Amino acid sequence: MVQRQFKRYTLPDYIEQVLRPNTGKVYFSKIHVHGTWRPTIADYRKEMNKERIIQIMWRAHLLRGFTDIAQHASIDPEGYIWDGRSLLVPPASAYGNNDPDNDGVHPFMFEMIGNFDYGNEKLEGPQLSTSVGLTRAVMYLWGRVTGDIRFHREMQPGKTCPGSAITKEWFLDQVADASLQKPKLGDPVIVRINGKHITDGRLIDGQTWTPARRTGEALGAAVGWQQEARMVTVNGIPFPTVLIGGSGYVALRELAEAVNATVAWDARTQSVYVTKKKNP
Repeated sequence: MVQRQFKRYTLPDYIEQVLRPNTGKVYFSKIHVHGTWRPTIADYRKEMNKERIIQIMWRAHLLRGFTDIAQHASIDPEGYIWDGRSLLVPPASAYGNNDPDNDGVHPFMFEMIGNFDYGNEKLEGPQLSTSVGLTRAVMYLWGRVTGDIRFHREMQPGKTCPGSAITKEWFLDQVADASLQKPKLGDPVIVRINGKHITDGRLIDGQTWTPARRTGEALGAAVGWQQEARMVTVNGIPFPTVLIGGSGYVALRELAEAVNATVAWDARTQSVYVTKKKNP
């Protein structure tokens, strides 16, 4: 058997290079959300050749009689998207729900790598952000609404997929466009990077949020805006975003961790100190 090759994308690249060119070629009627169960996040992290994890799924699906890997996309724990079967081909999502005829109308299906049943792994961080951003992008480009989002277990009784610890209500709350909501703002917070006052953040629900572009670029990161996903991207990875005064704000600690910086809080001066080591 000739080994199939798979390509890994950031969310913005997947939207521009895969989704957008197909908007006039296929009509996605639903968005099907799955979790792999196996492979797990731990499996993915242990494997040095990450593509091999996708290839293992592909071979397993062929052994089940599928013509290709079941899903259109797979989202890994690092927040990247791996391509899958052609978007022009219906998925192998759930019996009776694949719309397998050749009329160009069928669901979009993606898998999130991990075991998200209670007591196991957690959907969080970059993987959650990309899952939400991909869902928003398909909704935006194909005019879908939250009622078009279907969990695997809704279509196939007896399944917990995408994971018993992921409730539908919680997932839809994540997909709801936080960038258009009006958060309850707390006090201003001084943000210092390597000792220099760079900008002022705001407390939201006890967490410091900071202007993404000013802070990210001061930390040497590439900062962008993904319109379809309604999210700030940092080095190509989407971040949950809130708009304040026309600027995109992201959680400071998450941004700092993404660029290997440390964060310290000084309650006396209401300041956050972010330290980024200089490259040798």
